[in-house]
Amino acid sequence: RAKAARPPAHFTTAAHGSLDVCAHRRRDGAWLAQAASDPDAQFVLVADDKGASVQGALATGAPDAEAMAGEHIFLGTLGAEGPAVFVAEVRRAAADGADGADGGPGWIDLKAACSRGELDAPEASLVALGRQLVVWRRSARHCGHCGAPTKPRKGGWAMTCTDRERCGASVYPRVDPSIIAIVKSACEEWILLGHNAAWEAGRFALIAGFVEPGEALEDCVAREVEEESAVVVDPASIEYSCSQPWPFPQSYMVGFTARTVGGDDGG
Repeated sequence: RAKAARPPAHFTTAAHGSLDVCAHRRRDGAWLAQAASDPDAQFVLVADDKGASVQGALATGAPDAEAMAGEHIFLGTLGAEGPAVFVAEVRRAAADGADGADGGPGWIDLKAACSRGELDAPEASLVALGRQLVVWRRSARHCGHCGAPTKPRKGGWAMTCTDRERCGASVYPRVDPSIIAIVKSACEEWILLGHNAAWEAGRFALIAGFVEPGEALEDCVAREVEEESAVVVDPASIEYSCSQPWPFPQSYMVGFTARTVGGDDGG
């Protein structure tokens, strides 16, 4: 356990920030094609290495066709009048020739960079959203109903079965709700931290876990805390704090605070 500190208000490293998602443009194929060919269009580049690596800075202009590993996905625009932003999965071997050519930081591990706060919030927002959509699309290349191949629609935000006569089902990006909690001692001088046996010494984290079917978020907080630490929280103390997407691969983190039942000694 560690001494409690006041949490920052609404940590939004992976929130959308200044991006205008322009959902009404996703069905406008002509507009999307023109926007993607605009030399000022911005691209998030995700490598074809299981999504671990991304370019830490936006690239201006579409990547070369031979480097593309799939169709790009429309993310939105930078403000109401700004350039369009897309994400493109690229073959890292083909793209490495230009790696860092524009002075950018090159390939990075996004999860590690976000955890260490190495990216500005708006940039982290775009890169994280792009990576999440690319990873989702990889898992939706075939229809879950009939097994036929799928094709992207709505700017890449839907994958539709190509067997339109017998199926034609569409799937959309999934989000997995999870909780993360600052659990304070009853005296509010200590907080509860967890340590995974696989982690290096000195690394700790707040208690977190996925919401189960039929479970309220507050019930999930109480269950996860007790399962992971054998500590019981006061149900009446559980309060919502803030939320943020955490696209590793597609979590949505809902933050809470809570207090334990007794145990003020911090032991």
